[in-house]
Amino acid sequence: MTAEQVTRFLGQQRNCAIATSSPQGEPHLVPVSFLFLPDGSFWLPAVDGAARLRDVRWRPRGALLVGQGLGAEHQLVVASGPIEVLATGDLPRSVRDRCQDKLGNTSWASWWLVLRPDRLVAYGGEAAN
Repeated sequence: MTAEQVTRFLGQQRNCAIATSSPQGEPHLVPVSFLFLPDGSFWLPAVDGAARLRDVRWRPRGALLVGQGLGAEHQLVVASGPIEVLATGDLPRSVRDRCQDKLGNTSWASWWLVLRPDRLVAYGGEAAN
């Protein structure tokens, strides 16, 4: 997939699976909604007490997977890198507005995880491009 195709695909998706690691080294994988921005960052909401929030505070790295389709029409993006934790009150207004537009009401989110990938792999079957 080209960079433009990746950006378009991620802009159309709403959910991903994020993987983090607990302080004990146990993997933790959960589905969560996300917003992808043109700067390459992924923004994921979290609530107080979420295991992924605890994990990222311990080890501020993670990986996520966004996928769709079957066979020759499937598309996949895997991204990994450092994750920053932001309180909802520290969310830039422009990001907050985009999250509201794409994800709907996110007032339940106390925190936001911001993954800025240092590695991103994308694949789209021929029919998906």
